[in-house]
Amino acid sequence: MTGQVLRRIGRKGVRILPAICLLTGLIGTAGIAGAASGTTSTATPSAAFKDISGHWAQKEIETMVTDGILNGYPDGTFRPNEPVQVDQFVKMLILSFSNLHPNQERSWRTSFLASLTEENRTILKQDYRYFDFKPAMTGYWAKPYIDVASDLNFLNKSRYSDFQSDMTRENVAEVLFYTLQETEFLEDEQFSCSVAAAYGDLTSASEREQRFIAESLIKGIMQGYPDGKFGVGRYVTRAESP
Repeated sequence: MTGQVLRRIGRKGVRILPAICLLTGLIGTAGIAGAASGTTSTATPSAAFKDISGHWAQKEIETMVTDGILNGYPDGTFRPNEPVQVDQFVKMLILSFSNLHPNQERSWRTSFLASLTEENRTILKQDYRYFDFKPAMTGYWAKPYIDVASDLNFLNKSRYSDFQSDMTRENVAEVLFYTLQETEFLEDEQFSCSVAAAYGDLTSASEREQRFIAESLIKGIMQGYPDGKFGVGRYVTRAESP
């Protein structure tokens, strides 16, 4: 089965999966690290965080801090066990598709631009030609990230009444589903759902959520728990241990 899955994933040039896998690398079997909000983040080096020494995700956290995707808090903590919020996750998603330059400026990855439809490339060129990958200086800090994610169809804004709400695992799977739909390809629905059906709690999710979950599982982006469950309804922490 593994070989079959890998062949399916390899059908296309898979330019974006590495970035998404980096982003969700902290999901492991249980969670994901979140980016601190634009109003609370700090440039504290990861080595200085008081609360990640010996943590199972320490290496991944440090890598993503170096890449400028994750931030800590002004008090020198990273708070790996706090829930990740929708706006934090969207910020990470957008930043994972960019390169950080020595002058601390960012630009879109060439592979990301190549993966987009002509329509989405035009949106970035025309509507986001001055997009600087930075939080808003006034108003809601995450608006720039949410707007670009929505306009590229990575995010359905109507699904959220509060972008500062905590994300469940199926919420994460939904965003990944739509991102893959716009940048890569989607697996055969019947095939992916049949594989995902092995997870004991999948039926507790709605039918549309099952489709999202199945896609992330079959792509190997998200994993289940050792007890054979996916963790439907479980909130995702900034770095949740198995």
